[in-house]
Amino acid sequence: MQTIQKYRREIMAGLVIGALFLLAAYGADRLEPVLLNTFGVGGLLGMVAYVFISIVATVLLPVSMMPLIPLAVELWGFALTAVLSIVGWTLGSLFAFLIARHFGQPLFAKLVDLPRAARIARAALGKNQFAAIVVLHVILPVDILSYALGLFTDVRISTYAGATLVGITPFAFYFAYAATKPAWFQILALGLTGILVIGALIRIEREALQEG
Repeated sequence: MQTIQKYRREIMAGLVIGALFLLAAYGADRLEPVLLNTFGVGGLLGMVAYVFISIVATVLLPVSMMPLIPLAVELWGFALTAVLSIVGWTLGSLFAFLIARHFGQPLFAKLVDLPRAARIARAALGKNQFAAIVVLHVILPVDILSYALGLFTDVRISTYAGATLVGITPFAFYFAYAATKPAWFQILALGLTGILVIGALIRIEREALQEG
């Protein structure tokens, strides 16, 4: 019960995003004519817009573009949608990383839980920073991790960029593929992801407290 209370905001946010994801997946096929008329069949403009929204959603912490994934899959298929998501999330995470590093704590003191982010960042450090960041990108939100590492670590931008690309790739294909499946599969996928994320947060914080 204490764990649920501690991560209440994350759980509620996950439920809302998951509900929007399912709603978008349910309506994507019904909205296909409108989407095709708006973006065109495989239209470059629509792809650029999707990547741009992905970047903005990654930089702006309260925003999520997850509900757009089923709509994108309806337009371009799950493979291309995954690639576009990878491009957008990678660029967005780099922007967030650089913003955090160059503008520092005062700018984000009201947007980010700094002590908690610091614990996550310290837990990511080790002898093999690249591998640690890859794993964290698989199980933690890309925006929070980007700001945390930019604020509290000396990880090089090249290391972070490479680890980000590797870490978010399976995540992008996972959700793009899930958007093509029935509702029960999507609910199961979202539920398993939520359990994984909460479990990872608990473990990371415990390790950080033991070290600190």
